[in-house]
Amino acid sequence: MMDASQAIKYVSDSLSAFFRHLLPGILILLGVYHLNPVYFNNVKPFNAHLWELVAISLAAGNILYVIHRYIVQQLIDLMFYRFDKRKGKFATDAYIDWLQVHVRKYYDFMRCNNELQNHITVRNSCLSFMYMVSELLILFTVLDNSLDYRIYLFVAGVIIFVASIWQNLIIREIEFNIYRT
Repeated sequence: MMDASQAIKYVSDSLSAFFRHLLPGILILLGVYHLNPVYFNNVKPFNAHLWELVAISLAAGNILYVIHRYIVQQLIDLMFYRFDKRKGKFATDAYIDWLQVHVRKYYDFMRCNNELQNHITVRNSCLSFMYMVSELLILFTVLDNSLDYRIYLFVAGVIIFVASIWQNLIIREIEFNIYRT
């Protein structure tokens, strides 16, 4: 049996996976529920429909995370790289070369610094979650014309997206200072 400190550490270590994989799927299901609640008529606690929704939310959350992380966030990272005066080169192949070195230094550094690794992992997971929340807010307001307050959700999505870019810049600077890439 785990004591309290082990339980807290376990939850902390699992937090980034929760932000990356499960929460985005739950947000997708909430959006679908809002768009078409009739899909959820048969859902009752502890029945097969609930477990189907859990499986769908895990799959949808993972799909959204992968699309976001390796398309949207990678394009944003490339844009930041191109505007970074420290690099001097603006070609895409220079970015790929830099990214390879950065990833290698990240893993080399993290092997020796477990606590810092957890901080950066959770911070990056929260950043991805912020981006995905903003993207889903914008997407669902575009898909649902019936909302009277959809402009507020759209503006909230844009504000969260801009705040995510700001956080992305902060995380990027932290990583630069740590790994010196």
